[in-house]
Amino acid sequence: MHCLNFEHEARRYLARSLYKRSNDDYNFIFSTANRLDKRGYFSFLVIPTYYRERISCNYLRQLRTALNRSPIRIQVVFFVNGNLIDETVSDFEEATSALDTQMAACGFEPEQYIIISRIFASRPAIGRIRGLISDAIVVSMLRRLSECGAVPFIIFNDADTLAISPTYFTSIVSTITCSSTYISGPVRFDSAIIEPEYKSYQYCIPELYLFNVVHRTINRLSRLGRINYERRIWLEGANFSVACAAYCAVGGFEYEKVAGEDDAIGRALHRYNPNAFQPPNVNDDVKFIYDPILQSKYLYDAWLVTDPRRVLSAIVKGHLGIDAWTEEPFASTNGSDLESHSLARLYRQNADLLQSEDILASIDEPSSPRSIRIIGAILKRVYDSGQLDFRVRNPQQLQLYMRACGLRATTDDPSDLDGNEWRTWPLLRRASQIVKRI
Repeated sequence: MHCLNFEHEARRYLARSLYKRSNDDYNFIFSTANRLDKRGYFSFLVIPTYYRERISCNYLRQLRTALNRSPIRIQVVFFVNGNLIDETVSDFEEATSALDTQMAACGFEPEQYIIISRIFASRPAIGRIRGLISDAIVVSMLRRLSECGAVPFIIFNDADTLAISPTYFTSIVSTITCSSTYISGPVRFDSAIIEPEYKSYQYCIPELYLFNVVHRTINRLSRLGRINYERRIWLEGANFSVACAAYCAVGGFEYEKVAGEDDAIGRALHRYNPNAFQPPNVNDDVKFIYDPILQSKYLYDAWLVTDPRRVLSAIVKGHLGIDAWTEEPFASTNGSDLESHSLARLYRQNADLLQSEDILASIDEPSSPRSIRIIGAILKRVYDSGQLDFRVRNPQQLQLYMRACGLRATTDDPSDLDGNEWRTWPLLRRASQIVKRI
């Protein structure tokens, strides 16, 4: 088993990266590290938070419960950020103070969390936001290395998280080792088990349910190596942990990434192999050999639920849920400007989108023209989503993906299908059972 040495990797990383930072970023990294030094923590949960974000009280209460169950101390770090284009200084300071008040109201002790804040002159890239706070943590831990008795690591959640597993930290802490690269867990884009004001959108919005099926299926098949020609755990920024030595070894976050910063570092962690150009892997026809020597893990117990607002926004505009990261202006649209309740109402008012009643009709009246239209719409949503995802590489993988989604069809054409047959499809059975529970 190959283990990375944090001190070695951190010193190399900081030597290669800090000189590239602007004076403002450099000063921020070290001033933040100074604040972290005083806390004495070596494990961190980082939550990048745009200042207008409304953090769920349900999430914070569940977060406190999960932290109290953790076998080690974990510091919660909010990086509250804004910019002079979108807000004034007074609004920003009020939002930061309100978060402090909210944390106290949710039962957190002052030493359990820290709020780092910064107003940027212009809109910062998310890669820069994640990179700045992560680099500050690396600097702080390197300076206190003699006090550290465990493998230092960073966990990332998003500020729009709605719920978290009670065994979240217990599961992660028991898995992190010196040979770890990253740990990921399930991310659900719905609001089951959420505080009362949140209706379960996926129950009344079939297309959100379909997106969750697609999202879960493609990620699972990727982990198994059934699609995309390799076994790979796809890292999601809303829920992942990274050993600090591995973070440093692959060069950290790409500061310039306005979106997809999680994909970029996930790819680097997956393919990291310091022995790629060492004998016997080097010959006259030199090529990079990616043979991960470090471990990545997927923990089913480390799940969380995130606000589906971006997915809902894409669906309401007539896109597929998967288009939330492509067709939608992701980088220029603040998530805090999207409101899931309003989007859910817009969905229910749009007769062109699949409704709960349509799901029931497809089961109760399987041979009717309406049912054929509905089944065709379901097939098309799932089929098109598979075609759009680059991990589904060929027609054989597309057919495998369709079956894994719970559909017994391999195209988006329902004309040759028997209505009594599609009533037995796992996806339709599950969807109808959910609708009936409303």
